[in-house]
Amino acid sequence: MIGRGIFRQCRDGRYALTPLAEALRSDADVSLAGMARFVGAPAHRDHWSRLTDAVRSGHTIVPALHGKPFFDYLASEPALTEIFNQAMTSSSELSIAPVVAAYDFSG
Repeated sequence: MIGRGIFRQCRDGRYALTPLAEALRSDADVSLAGMARFVGAPAHRDHWSRLTDAVRSGHTIVPALHGKPFFDYLASEPALTEIFNQAMTSSSELSIAPVVAAYDFSG
């Protein structure tokens, strides 16, 4: 992520955030920390690693892996549910301002 300008390496060998990485802080005004945690969660990676199977079969992969639809699986995994909810909240926070700005509320 250094090559993408998200982090930088300091002269003393430590790593630091760049302005681009500020959104990864959980205390940022609009934080992507929850989304980053969800995308990096082992279950999420496991689902995406089987994308080819889903495309070839035409079936969603979560029931094949867990025996139940995604939201039922999510309900059985409280820690993943919390991360998912944080991810969806941050996604909503990112999109709400342009939606409100573009919507005609005049009637």
